[in-house]
Amino acid sequence: MDEIRATPLPDSMALTEPQALAAVLDRHPNVLGVLAGHAHTAAATTFAGRPVLCAPAVTWTLRLPWEGDGVADLQAPPALAYHVVDGGRIVTHYRVVP
Repeated sequence: MDEIRATPLPDSMALTEPQALAAVLDRHPNVLGVLAGHAHTAAATTFAGRPVLCAPAVTWTLRLPWEGDGVADLQAPPALAYHVVDGGRIVTHYRVVP
């Protein structure tokens, strides 16, 4: 796992033109949020006034800088995110897979 150098945060892979995506979202007010995966860690933030919800890892989990040495936590259990659209909102439930 030494070749993995990503920061485990939703903004670690910065958009080259974030204003372009924000403009698309602004033209489509029916978009409730932005869902992402393959971040190897559950995370939540906002972008263009909408929630950005990152799914957790189903394999290994990225460590945050204060969680110890090494990039990957190979012992963390896999997890899933269940997104429920309820009217005009998104409710996300995170669950560890036993």
